[in-house]
Amino acid sequence: MPATTTTATATTSTAVPNYVLEGLPSEEELAAKCLELGLVIHQPHTYEITHPALSLRPFPMKADVLYQLYDRQLLWNEAINRTSRNFEFLRDSMKSTAESDRGFTGRLLSILEKVYMTTPVGAKAPVYQPLMLGILRTDYMSSVDPESGSHLSSAEVAAAVAAGTARQWKNIEINTISCSFAGISPLVQRFHAYLHKFREAFMNVGAAAAVEGTKAASYAAPSVVATSPRQRESAYVTDEKHNSGVQVSAALAEAVAAWRDAVPYSSFLRQYQQRTGVALKPIVLAVVQENELNTADQYKLLLELLETHGVLSLRRTLAQLHETMQLEHATLCGNEHDCSTETKEDLSEQLQPPFAVVDKKYVVAVAYFRSTYVPKDLPTETAWQTRERIEESNAVKCPSVPYHLMTFKKMQQLMSNVSEVLAPVSFDGDQQKAAALAEHFVPQYSLNEDEYARLATNRQRIDEGKVINDPEHWIADAVLRPERYVLKPQLEGGGNLIAGEPMQRMLRDVTSDDPVYKKIRREYILMRKIDYPVATGVFFQRNRIHVLERNACSEVGIFGVILSSDANGYIINQAAGSLVRTKPADVTDGGVVAGVAALDSVQIIS
Repeated sequence: MPATTTTATATTSTAVPNYVLEGLPSEEELAAKCLELGLVIHQPHTYEITHPALSLRPFPMKADVLYQLYDRQLLWNEAINRTSRNFEFLRDSMKSTAESDRGFTGRLLSILEKVYMTTPVGAKAPVYQPLMLGILRTDYMSSVDPESGSHLSSAEVAAAVAAGTARQWKNIEINTISCSFAGISPLVQRFHAYLHKFREAFMNVGAAAAVEGTKAASYAAPSVVATSPRQRESAYVTDEKHNSGVQVSAALAEAVAAWRDAVPYSSFLRQYQQRTGVALKPIVLAVVQENELNTADQYKLLLELLETHGVLSLRRTLAQLHETMQLEHATLCGNEHDCSTETKEDLSEQLQPPFAVVDKKYVVAVAYFRSTYVPKDLPTETAWQTRERIEESNAVKCPSVPYHLMTFKKMQQLMSNVSEVLAPVSFDGDQQKAAALAEHFVPQYSLNEDEYARLATNRQRIDEGKVINDPEHWIADAVLRPERYVLKPQLEGGGNLIAGEPMQRMLRDVTSDDPVYKKIRREYILMRKIDYPVATGVFFQRNRIHVLERNACSEVGIFGVILSSDANGYIINQAAGSLVRTKPADVTDGGVVAGVAALDSVQIIS
């Protein structure tokens, strides 16, 4: 039945305590605030501009826990960089998946082998751009003791968070390509700050504080932990040290500067202008999807890049780039003037990758991929050819194919093996760093029988400690106890997870003579499900307020940026802000763009 307050109405099917809706603005004002902030997204099909789904109650989190996860992000950045640069390990780890999924994983692996592992004629080593930029996001959910029950009141969730530690936050996945909402996530913090100001005024807190000569709210110090939802919302304290909308753009700008220093930039520009009369302009090229819905998020980063750092950008699809992008080699040391900053001996040591020129006006310094993470982004042979040509160029890729492959669940499953992969491969033997990340792992299992027979790294232990060498054990357990597992494909993006009865049917009913049988075992990872707290959520979605009575759960993502030229040295290694997404707890998977989850923000508590 509808629940109402003096300011807002809500769509809900159950009775809701008054405090849940108390002090909320009207739906019209909420929509207006979204437009004023630029907190917008395109609707599917119609392409009309609207607001994304938003949580109206920020997610409480202890300051020390949040900052410990920021510290962990530096380790994630390092692990991704070092593992991805071990090209042989990367190729061998993905080989079985690539054989099953030739059309996508197989093509990416082919690019890896061609660009990074093949020495061209006349060269002494493979020719590629060693500078790699990563804009990463590590996603976590807080775990609770399943014996205590996961359905908690809002006050109980706040109390549990206040008593929690960083190790209770378990890693769901790490995204290395097209990490959405780095641009507009800080706007959600501003939206929640506005809600707090409205609530203050509505409850006359501000007026009372002014009379007493005191400040109504402090944004500089953590609040005291509340004992009720109403008290918990009496202050809104945000993270002031990290801002993804600023830091990601700064990393793109830093990558442009590093690229200028790493390639024969001045020589090439002179030669190109002498030949064509055109003075090329360096750009960040955003490679985007057809009919992109999340353009505001992208433009927030690209406009910050221009206005703060003076760097131009261009958004293009692969289809557009197929028509307008050429690879151009510099004619190095064509005369003594060209060699003024580099010696002939240095330049002759190795061939140089070509420059990527777009529209005959721009030279690509950084290729920033906001697409190519699902097969539909590469529907044609020309699309794949264009993707490969970008990788062959001397542009800094964000991500490079090696970084991209690290987002595949196979690589993340292998990294969860601390003693045989994470410590020796990802951290070059540093057991302390590996142990720190391992605190956030939940068990992940390969379903590929060949790997169990071939590699000790895939042996897993059951809860009683017995070593299991057969993936059928885990498959049988998932069929028997589906509530304990989730089946994860290699693909990135929301809507791909399989759980519950669909997972049971897939694992139980598909026979060995069915092609899907081998596909499951080569391409899917079985992961233990996280027991997470469930609370009441309040969403602003499609211009209406909706209440999810004890049916909301939240996921915290930590952004990271890394710029590196080898496995050990870093130009940038930073944590870069957070993203919170809250969704109905009874929905297995789903994203913000799909209209399932809502954007949220962290409310820091002490």
